[in-house]
Amino acid sequence: MTTVRWPGCVFVALALFGCQVPDSSGSKATAALALASVKTEEPAKDAKSKEDELHKKRREFECARIALALAKLDATANEIEVARAVEISERAFAAARAELENFNTVVGALEQDERRLALDRAQQRVVESEQELRELEAMYAQEQFATTTKELVLTRGKAQLAMARRDLGLVQRRAEQQLLFEHPKRGRELSDAVVKAEHALADARAKLERGQTQRKLDLAKAENAVDDAERAVARLEREIGAGSKPRP
Repeated sequence: MTTVRWPGCVFVALALFGCQVPDSSGSKATAALALASVKTEEPAKDAKSKEDELHKKRREFECARIALALAKLDATANEIEVARAVEISERAFAAARAELENFNTVVGALEQDERRLALDRAQQRVVESEQELRELEAMYAQEQFATTTKELVLTRGKAQLAMARRDLGLVQRRAEQQLLFEHPKRGRELSDAVVKAEHALADARAKLERGQTQRKLDLAKAENAVDDAERAVARLEREIGAGSKPRP
């Protein structure tokens, strides 16, 4: 008897379907039928797998479209927020600059004039108190008045002169304090405020520019993801459509 040598794939196919390996030429037809059934089943499994993959890719495509819509909404919201921050920083910088300019051109000169006027008034009160006291002393020296009245009037005059001199000293000290310390300090503080506001504005503008670039990148990635998902769906649909056509 002639021994039939079966290919390895036939043994696998027959084993899958529970068929016995033929040992004679009379079993060739049975083996051929089993092999044909295996070959018919494989395309069906491939088609099912492609359908599942297509379903998955369609869901990924839909998710990518939603993610793109969210990215656009986030980009718009972030753009508005950062632009508002830049606007606030610009106003703060303009206000700080205006305050410094106003201090240097108006307030500083106004305060200096006020100090001079206060100092002049204090000096004038001292002069007037001295004059009044001298007049009282001269008047009481020429005429005869009661000793008590004389002493009371002169004591009041001397007290007024002393307070006027003390007031003059305080005004002078206050003027020196403002001129040498408070005025320069306020000027430095206002200058520092301008620099701080300028830096804050620069940071806000840098964040705006960086945010715009980052949002362009995020939108590009989201759009690319939509495009890739759409291409994958179209490719699978073509493959499934080509596989469903009858062979000539």
